[in-house]
Amino acid sequence: MRILLVTHADLAKDPNHYVSRFVAGLTELADVVIACWEDMASPSFLDASRAAGASPSGFDVCLLFVRFRLLAEATPFDWSGFGGRRVWLEHDAWNNYSPAHARWHGRYPAVYERDRFHLMISTGRQTTQLLRRDGVNAQWVPKGYSDDVFHDLGLERSGTCTFGTMWPSRRALIHHLRGRGIEVIDVSGPFGSLNERLNAHVAGVVCNMPGLAPFGRAGRAINRLIPSFVRTWPAVEPMIKTFETAAAGCAPIVDHLEELEDLGFVNGATCLTYRTFDEASEVLLSADPAELRAIGTAAAALARTRHTWRHRAVDVLGLLEGM
Repeated sequence: MRILLVTHADLAKDPNHYVSRFVAGLTELADVVIACWEDMASPSFLDASRAAGASPSGFDVCLLFVRFRLLAEATPFDWSGFGGRRVWLEHDAWNNYSPAHARWHGRYPAVYERDRFHLMISTGRQTTQLLRRDGVNAQWVPKGYSDDVFHDLGLERSGTCTFGTMWPSRRALIHHLRGRGIEVIDVSGPFGSLNERLNAHVAGVVCNMPGLAPFGRAGRAINRLIPSFVRTWPAVEPMIKTFETAAAGCAPIVDHLEELEDLGFVNGATCLTYRTFDEASEVLLSADPAELRAIGTAAAALARTRHTWRHRAVDVLGLLEGM
């Protein structure tokens, strides 16, 4: 099977971007030729072939892994000259169903139909089910983590951490926890050294909940001053931070999602879950450090054996070969 992968230069090559590990896994396991979206004169198979410096003949699959905003704003993809399988890999289709991202609702199925794809690969089980309901031939391949960056160093640990952009829901949760007397250290910083900072802590708080501060820009400004000024909803799918936190050996303190158990994240064994901010507080206030350490160790083993980006590359190739 020969694959033309249409993506972005940073996603394919930047060592500070997680996706480069996924692309590396694909190229190690299959005959993959990469075309950079930025180098294409138009969204078309023939221009993608030219951008890759390859003959357009002989490709079995054209796999698009392109930032959705750019794909949606482009003209319909021109498949002239290509008779193989047209596949869209999309990591953010959950936006189509997130209550906090109404402007994207309906956009993903519309682009799927417009560009005449045969298959969309989506990263959430619930998202995939909703896409199928809306007429998209979708298959589920979850997100993963970079195993060259995140692993358990076997160090002494204490305390609770979090990391990542403080979206309104996450900011509100951390504010709530601190208000209950729970110290949560933000270890955000350079990707390459994040594992060392995570390894200093026994637990890591993950919040997948969509959150929306009312009244637009003014509301977001208020949320930065008053973090509780936000409306939250149950998560649509787990983010990469779930896997990264686990892989680093922190006990994941993560909001409940039905698909977590499908991924091996079982409450009390490989994670601790909460449904509300108050439940998150109770989990952390009642957790024994030894229990947290045992959960973190089990979570790291789970991540290592099931959730690396190479695992995801194997999953995607399996779907492509089965088409």
